[in-house]
Amino acid sequence: TSIHSLMLEYSPRQLLCGTPNIGCVSYDYTAVLLMSWGVFMLRLFFTGLASFSMVTKKWCEVQRLEKEKRRRL
Repeated sequence: TSIHSLMLEYSPRQLLCGTPNIGCVSYDYTAVLLMSWGVFMLRLFFTGLASFSMVTKKWCEVQRLEKEKRRRL
């Protein structure tokens, strides 16, 4: 058997795992863990960004109101 026929027989993922069935379980598990962790971090990042912009907006509003108050006095 040549290397080419072996490459056709096994998919890249199976080659990466080593053994077609046993090695892939841990590989898939790790991939799923990494994916869910990545998604979790992204969601955390975006919610943080959103709340930060809200706080900044609020702060700017407060500053503007303070200026107007000073102007009236």
